[in-house]
Amino acid sequence: MAIQPQDYPHVFRRYRKLNTEKRRTLQNLRKQLGVIDKRLTTLSQHIQDPRRPDDERSQIHESIKAAQYGRNQYLSEITRIKAQPSIVVNKDYIAEKYAEFSTICALPEVVSASIDSNDAINVIVRASYVHNGVRYDIGDWAIIFGDPDPLEAFKVIVYRQCLRTDWSRGKYPEYSFDDGSFCLGTNSSIIASHFGAGRYRQAIQLTIFALNSVNPGHEHLVPSAYFPYPQTPFMTGVPQWPHSMSGQMQSTS
Repeated sequence: MAIQPQDYPHVFRRYRKLNTEKRRTLQNLRKQLGVIDKRLTTLSQHIQDPRRPDDERSQIHESIKAAQYGRNQYLSEITRIKAQPSIVVNKDYIAEKYAEFSTICALPEVVSASIDSNDAINVIVRASYVHNGVRYDIGDWAIIFGDPDPLEAFKVIVYRQCLRTDWSRGKYPEYSFDDGSFCLGTNSSIIASHFGAGRYRQAIQLTIFALNSVNPGHEHLVPSAYFPYPQTPFMTGVPQWPHSMSGQMQSTS
């Protein structure tokens, strides 16, 4: 399918700013670090209170460990970003970014793009799987990246569900969690590293590969779980997006 980059100027404006907002990113990280430090101070005071029962002190200890882990993540990210060279935004840089953005728009699975309320980029891709010569519709998925929180590298959330009504969610070959996010398995860390390094096209391509894949041994289940493309009921004519997803994406018109 693919889309035309000139039809999504608002998305490109956000895209070209990725990796250039070093000061803003560091401010956000330090702000979150301050929140964690305040929480650690409060938890340390609570655990030292001799009036608290042992089971409560044990829970507080676990909360302290979780907060310290989060603090170390933010410190590592601050160190990484501070080490990055500053980017000079000029005509050449913008032209380079537009060419890069165009390669993402040209991917055949990409059907739309938008900016959400968190100022993150949402690239909508249509997934499918071919079994015995028949292409099955695996639905549309929002690949979300560019969130102001640098530790939120990316998300993959269902945008248009295509399961047959008699097939249970969470039953293979449907690989999403209860919150609608896709389970990328071993690909997750590789995709996160691509996003973290600014290799957005590679990250999106690998995500699409995962969405279009089925685990060994699950292939024969595909016809029972999904409709042949494009026979999905709400895909005849103009696609009718599920009402549950309305309002989550800004219009691209």
